[in-house]
Amino acid sequence: MISKTDAPYSTAKTYNDAIMWELVKVLIFRFSKRIRSTTLSNIMVNEATNEVLSIGEMAGERIEPRGNRLIDYLFTKLPKKKVCDRIIAFIRSHRAEFQAETAKYHVTQYLRVPGV
Repeated sequence: MISKTDAPYSTAKTYNDAIMWELVKVLIFRFSKRIRSTTLSNIMVNEATNEVLSIGEMAGERIEPRGNRLIDYLFTKLPKKKVCDRIIAFIRSHRAEFQAETAKYHVTQYLRVPGV
């Protein structure tokens, strides 16, 4: 049996751009499929391969966003402010790719926030 410390996956918050993009894609996917709970603990990252996995996917009645910011729609429980700021900054710097990915899942109208 592999323990969490031996596994190549981590929930560390210091990711390179390739991992950040995969993370954003997973967040968009989870939003589009109405996954009940989206937190960083539902997302595993293999930093060696830049692979991001969505785990614990239970569709159903999604928790309503706590606010009207983009980050409130992507997560049902927000990570620390520093992590949220990094994700939003990444999305802003990759706006066209973000819009293309949201269009792929037909959720652009929900994940569109002024300034992003």
